Amino acid sequence: MRSQVRRAGVVSLVGVLSAVALVGCSSTPTQGEAETAVCDSLTELRSAAGEVRALNSDSTVDDARAAEESLSEALTAVRESGATLEAADSEALQAGADSIRDALDQVSGSDSLSAAATALQAAGAALESAATEIGDGVQCG
Repeated sequence: MRSQVRRAGVVSLVGVLSAVALVGCSSTPTQGEAETAVCDSLTELRSAAGEVRALNSDSTVDDARAAEESLSEALTAVRESGATLEAADSEALQAGADSIRDALDQVSGSDSLSAAATALQAAGAALESAATEIGDGVQCG
């Protein structure tokens, strides 16, 4: 009976020590690293928003969908790197992305973007502005 209790105690101790070792080995980014990650992802987001703003009446819907996908990936990166972004900042970014998606939904894949180009450019500019404002708050270089 005592050997079973000791064995259970040893197994429990090994489990606790393993958990502590894993926590100790996990790398928590420093404040500077976290800010750099946010700034890098905001740079990608502004670039993707610039791609949307560059769309014009000669662009295809496929061009716009590719730009929107880049934008969506960049927005995900911002959210992941800036999990502590204020709700208002996050909402501003999401509103811009939603405006772009809404404008794209108004045209079919074979159409030109002449009707949606102005709305896409305005939404891209608004999203780019929101990303810049957040970057200024984090003090991106």
